[in-house]
Amino acid sequence: MAPMLSHIGRVNQVRLLGVLFISSLKATLYVDTVLSIISQRLYLLSQLKAEGLPSDSLQIIFHVLILSTGKYALPAIAGLLSETDKSRLGAFFRKAKRRGLCHSDFFISQLVDRAERRFLKLIQLSHHCLNPLSCLFSPSILQVFP
Repeated sequence: MAPMLSHIGRVNQVRLLGVLFISSLKATLYVDTVLSIISQRLYLLSQLKAEGLPSDSLQIIFHVLILSTGKYALPAIAGLLSETDKSRLGAFFRKAKRRGLCHSDFFISQLVDRAERRFLKLIQLSHHCLNPLSCLFSPSILQVFP
């Protein structure tokens, strides 16, 4: 273990760009936080549905308030997600569909795959700030994600 620096305190968790990292490198605490936030938003959405908000409007609000939060940083933490975490996130999205608050099935593996494809496609653009790092990816990976 690295020696303690007297002027810097050791912490077990830190939030960087909205993502909660813990010393054990597990995503469970992050998933707990995300599920808490999107559950509250799902309740708000169900109240709007009860008030008669049209289905098309519910879909837009679902994507803006819930799906975007659920997908944020997903590719970065995907490797840290346990099967239990994936199941909990999947159960949330199934509940949203069952309540008629979204029309699509959302699978965590598909959300991660889409985000990775988009990322790898973007960094291949010459004007992207991460383009110089694209050489770190093998050509076979870049061909898998055209």
